[in-house]
Amino acid sequence: GCEVELAGSTREAMVKGLTRVPDIVLCDLRLRGADDGLAAVRSLRSAHPKLPAVLISGDTAPERLREAHEAGLTLLHKPVSAEQLVAAMQAAIAERGSVKHVIRGEAGAIG
Repeated sequence: GCEVELAGSTREAMVKGLTRVPDIVLCDLRLRGADDGLAAVRSLRSAHPKLPAVLISGDTAPERLREAHEAGLTLLHKPVSAEQLVAAMQAAIAERGSVKHVIRGEAGAIG
């Protein structure tokens, strides 16, 4: 029951986020080139301060994990089960006070 909008960069996400405010951002910690998920979430939140977000990563470098924690973001480690993803999304939406829809259903793992 979700509509998914993809973005290939922080810039593209910002452009899309200015025309249609997302309910939540799911973002990999590592993006193309020098782009990263933390910067993407910060940029989107500069336009939409209450925007819920969840980071997903296979990265286990302690400094990267610390950065995500210090930013106050939930970081899920790949592979992510559908149950983990739904629970993290619900928690992020509830925490930011922007509950619009209840997320239900089942899906495969993200990896």
